Amino acid sequence: MLSNLKNVVALITGGSSGLGKSTAEYLIKQGCKGVVIFDLPTSKGKQVASELGKNCLFAPGDVRNVDDINQTLDLIKKEFNQLNALINCAGISVAYKTYNFHKNVAHSLEDFEKVLMVNTLGTFNVTRLAVGLMAQNKSQSINLSHTNNASKDFQPINPQIIYKQNYNKKPQPSSNLMTNINRHFSQQISDNGIHHEAKETNTEKMENTDAKIVEEKGVVIMTSASAALDYNGQSGQVAFAASKAAVAGMTIPLARDFSDNGIRVCTIAPGLYLSYPSKLKASRSVLRQRWQTIN
Repeated sequence: MLSNLKNVVALITGGSSGLGKSTAEYLIKQGCKGVVIFDLPTSKGKQVASELGKNCLFAPGDVRNVDDINQTLDLIKKEFNQLNALINCAGISVAYKTYNFHKNVAHSLEDFEKVLMVNTLGTFNVTRLAVGLMAQNKSQSINLSHTNNASKDFQPINPQIIYKQNYNKKPQPSSNLMTNINRHFSQQISDNGIHHEAKETNTEKMENTDAKIVEEKGVVIMTSASAALDYNGQSGQVAFAASKAAVAGMTIPLARDFSDNGIRVCTIAPGLYLSYPSKLKASRSVLRQRWQTIN
C-alpha cells in the first residue's frame, strides 16, 4: 500500500520538528494525498504545515490528551475520509543520573514520569484511538515480496534469528563517540528514513514463506531508540531508555491485536541521525572533522 504514497493519508505525531518534520517533508515530496501534523500548540506545526502546502494540515494537541486526539481524528475524517498511516514521532527526554552523588540529589520522579507519559503512554494513546479510523478503510492486497522498494534478494525475516544476531550479546564498552556514530550511520539510510536492515542466511529462512499476499488497511509506525536496545543506553538516559524500551516491547502485542483487521505495526530504533533533507554526505564529513579536532 505505502509503495503508492499518492493514495496515503498519514498522521504524524511530533511532526513539527526533527524526525517527525523530516517524515512530513518526505511524504509531501512524494505526493502523499494528505499529511496531518499533530503537535503541541506552542510548536511550529502551523508554520511547517503552511510551508509544506495544501496537502499538509496542522492539528494542535497533546499525545496524552484524549480529546485532542479525537478532534484530530475527526479533522482527518472530514478532510480526507481515511487514515492509512500513523507515524509516532512525538517524544521528549531528560538527562539526569539516577543519583547525583556530588549534590546528594536523586533523579526527579516527576521528570521520569513525564518522559514515560509522553513517550510510552502518548504513543499507546494515539495508536489505540487512531486504529479505529484506520480500520474503516477498504482492504488492499499487497505483495510482501514484490514491493517497489524491495531488494531482489529480500527474504522474510525471522524475529528469533534477528534477536540472536543483534540483541543476545554481551555488553561491549564504547571506545569513543566516533565508534558509536559510525555504528549508527552503518544503518541503512534511505529516503524513507533510517531503519536497521537485517538479513538471514539461506539456512535460516522461515519455514513458511508461501503466504506473501496480505490484505492491508493501514500501518502504525512507532519510534523506539538505540538507547533502549543492544546496551546502547548511556548514563543519564534512564528515563528515556525505559520509555523507549517499553515502546519496543509493545510492537508484537499490538501487531497481534490488529492483525485480524489488516493493520500492520512496526517500530524503528534510530540512534544519531541527520534529519531529511540535510546534505547527508557533507554533514557526515563535518561531524567527523569536528570529532578529529577535539581528539
